[in-house]
Amino acid sequence: MAHPDEYWQVTQVAYREVYGDPINGYDIDLPWEFHNDYRLRNAIYPLFHVGPMWLLKIFGLDTNWAIRVCPYVVHSCFVIIGDTYLWKIGKNTVGKSATQVAFVFYLTNRVQNAFLIRCFGNGIEEILTIVAFDFYQ
Repeated sequence: MAHPDEYWQVTQVAYREVYGDPINGYDIDLPWEFHNDYRLRNAIYPLFHVGPMWLLKIFGLDTNWAIRVCPYVVHSCFVIIGDTYLWKIGKNTVGKSATQVAFVFYLTNRVQNAFLIRCFGNGIEEILTIVAFDFYQ
């Protein structure tokens, strides 16, 4: 199941930052959410993906496959951080046993597995909310 927003919200923006505008004679324009007229999306999250893509380019490792997989590797680091903080919150509020049961449901949730692992802006918002809740707690 592919969803275009996972490319438009992160990969396309980061790719344009690293490689510039034209590719194969085509102009890669930013998605409309990033245009100055609208500014609906924040460019901070795509900028986290620019560094690894830039390193791939500098070292000559920027194959099609590497550029395609790079955003998911970066995003998986954020997912691991979110899961760690969620575990910490659960352990502090309901105890270790209840948190283990909750994580079984969390890790087998179809929607969570289908969308959190993808590079959506909403996924990073969820992760940051979990981290912020831990600091609030």
